Amino acid sequence: MRGTLSALVIASAIVCGTVSFAADAGKEDRSKKNTKKDVVVTYGQDFSLVAKEPSGWKADVKPAAQYEAHLVFRGKGKKNEHPLVAVRVNSKTDEQIEKDLKADMNVYRKSFPSVRFDNLDMRHPYYKSASRLFYVNGDFYEYVCYLNPGKQSPFLLSVSMSKPRQPASAKELQALTKIVESLEISNVKRSDQSSVEIGL
Repeated sequence: MRGTLSALVIASAIVCGTVSFAADAGKEDRSKKNTKKDVVVTYGQDFSLVAKEPSGWKADVKPAAQYEAHLVFRGKGKKNEHPLVAVRVNSKTDEQIEKDLKADMNVYRKSFPSVRFDNLDMRHPYYKSASRLFYVNGDFYEYVCYLNPGKQSPFLLSVSMSKPRQPASAKELQALTKIVESLEISNVKRSDQSSVEIGL
């Protein structure tokens, strides 16, 4: 079965104003802040994931289980004042991320008959991308992007930003773009992870 979003999880996420990914979350074996102030690194089952914090946002390398993500970003400030961006690493079945995105769209159609879709221009400097805006006017706006690191990687990345009631602002979209552009994933053998120094 393609796609990573579950209709029940999506409905719950929208009510709570958060985003979730429905695939089973891999255990976080190693997580740390990089020596560079805005760089974060997290480790999962046989991979390492690097990202950068946009200005005004805070990364969480050990997000709560409710998000079912490997990495989340929250805007600094009052709770629920900013959207949450969730990054999930998924095992790849093939190279066609467009089909994963379409599978998610079909889930939304079944769960929300009035859902609409719009173009979303999210790109990575090296990874193939597929992205769309899923929305019901005045109810929710879900910005979804899939990234394929290439045939050498057994993983794909899914990134999602949820906004209840109103579309994302220009600054929020800029932050999402910076997160997507900064993501880097590497294959890591289990023996390699044991030698990594934890910096949290």
